[in-house]
This record gives sequence, structure tokens and C-alpha cells, in this order.
Amino acid sequence: MKLKYNVSRDNYIEMLEMQLKRRGKRPLSILITLLCTVGQMGLLVYMIATGQITGNNVYILAAMSVVITILNIIYRLTTHRRAVVTLQRFELQNKLSPDFWKEHDFRLDSDSLTIRFGSLRSVYDLSEINGYEELPSSFLLYCRGTVADIIPYSALPGGKEEFLEALRVAQHEKVVDDAQQLRDDVPEVYKYHFHYAYTLESYVSQQQEAYRRLYTTKLILKVSNFIRLGITLYALGFAYMQPTPLVIAVCAAAVLVCNLQHIITFTPLSKITIKNGISDALAHNPDPQTDTYITPDNIIIRGSIHSLDIPICDVKAMRRIKGGVALYLPNNVILTIPNTDTVDDGEFEKFIKFMDYKAN
Repeated sequence: MKLKYNVSRDNYIEMLEMQLKRRGKRPLSILITLLCTVGQMGLLVYMIATGQITGNNVYILAAMSVVITILNIIYRLTTHRRAVVTLQRFELQNKLSPDFWKEHDFRLDSDSLTIRFGSLRSVYDLSEINGYEELPSSFLLYCRGTVADIIPYSALPGGKEEFLEALRVAQHEKVVDDAQQLRDDVPEVYKYHFHYAYTLESYVSQQQEAYRRLYTTKLILKVSNFIRLGITLYALGFAYMQPTPLVIAVCAAAVLVCNLQHIITFTPLSKITIKNGISDALAHNPDPQTDTYITPDNIIIRGSIHSLDIPICDVKAMRRIKGGVALYLPNNVILTIPNTDTVDDGEFEKFIKFMDYKAN
């Protein structure tokens, strides 16, 4: 696929406006806005009603409260103007190359994506394409976690759906081709061999259980979580001692923000999070057919759409989960393997004992 197009200032401003709106929807940003509007005005009304503020101070503080509220409302309602100012600032500070406004060449090949404008050229492996976003007049294409380019809809002769389908097909074929090249590269001698097929639901369920075990035994012990626990206990105690509507609302918001990760982990939201982390190439089936070979030193995985060689010394721990085991790797990566003893005559149980000795 080859495309040629120019990105307009309006396209770029749309992107900045979307980013500013997203930033404004973060829990901390919403909490600050509530405190600077409803929170401070409610507190002022309460203090006036209870006689803590009297005389001219009432008028002075009321005027200040109204001004603060109006400024916050204006800030929220002027996202487009702030996006325009941000673009102007980028240009003045040379954070945006003048070449960006030149004609863009977009080329999607069987193994790579190339984007060129002016003297600038970026080449991405197809596995590095990790998302897109639809704006009113253009696509944002993400590679390596950042915006790779802005593609106007007017540049797509076959429309949005055809463009997205081409990306998905190219990614999937690249993954399959890479895996196929390694699929025949298997050890001649190994201790255990398991063949299995995952469905999306079984994969997500095992990942969910494995992550919860990791969270409760390791991640929850991080210092930041103890700080959040302290804030939670303080907020609950303060709400109990000062049970006014405003105090209860602020404390409830603080408790919610501090415990958001706990809520996600132990509710169905965790499944949504795991599914969102699976790329489009793997979305319909994490791996239809997988062969796993265990040697004394390595775990060798040869799937129909992925291939991995994992040194056993990198396995930090192993835990039994429903229907299989979870192997915990560096950087909180989790490898799950389903139980295959129904077809392997007890080999899986022997493998568990072997990994229990090696990893635990």
C-alpha cells in the first residue's frame, strides 16, 4: 500500500485537542477541577452558614471563589484554543520540523512500514505498529507507543475500513511468517514436550488468575501501595470525624483514586485490560497451535504465531493456576501453560516438579 498526502494545520490541531481532552479526563485532573469549583465553593458556603466567615470577608472570598470557578470553566471550555497555542509554541521552539508540512509518503510493505516527509524518514517493523485512533478528519497511527503520523481520511481511496484491514492483514502475515521460520528450529533432545491450543477466553482467564497471584504476592508490597493505603485510611478517618457532604465526597474521590489498581485487578475490568493488551494480530486467538519443549536449560516455545526461547534461569517463580501453571519472568511478564496431562500421560506433572525445583 502506498499513499501520498499532506497533513494540514487543522489535522494537527485536532490531534493536540484530543490529547488535551484526554489529559483533562485523568482522575487527578478531574479531582483538581472539582476541588477548584464545587469543592471550594461548597466549603465557602459551609463556612458562611456556620458563621466562621462574617462581614466584608464574605464578599471578598465569594468574589475570589466565583473568579476561580469561572477560570476553571473557561480552561475546560477552551481546549481548541489551547491546542492552537500549543502548535504555535511548538513552531516557535522548533519542536516541530518544517518538513512535517511537506508531502508525506506512506508505504506499507510485507515486512515494514515507511513514513517519509521532506528529509525525514522513519522505518518501523510491522510488530511496532501498536494502535490507531480516529479523529474527526484523520487517523492517528501509533508506532512504538507514540504517534507515527497523522493520516487524513481524504488520502484513503478505499476508506477507513479498508486501510485498517490492510494494516491488520500485513501485521498478522508478518507474525505468521516470522514464526514459521523458527517453527522447525526445535531441539533434538528435550525432557518434555507439550502440544496445546489456546482459545482467547481460556488464555485471558489464565492470565487474569496468574496476574492476581503476582499482584497479591509481590506488586501489592510496593512502597507506593503503602502510601496509598495511608492516604485511604486517613481519608476514611477524616470522613468519619467530619461527616459533611463535601468532606465525604472529597474523601470518597481520594479513596477511589488510591485504590483504582486494586479495583481493576479484582473485578472483571482486569479481563478488559488483558484483552486490550493483546495486539490486533493476536486478538482472535492468542495462538491456535503451540509446541513447548523443555530442555535442562531452556523453555522453547514454537507457536503458529509466535516463537520464544526462554532461559530457565529467567523464570523467577512458578505457581499452579486453574488448568495449568504460570511462569513469572522478568519485568512482570507472565507465561501460562495449560495442563496437558490428559494426553501426555503424567508428563505435565513431572514438568511441574522439575520447574518447582529449578524456579522455586
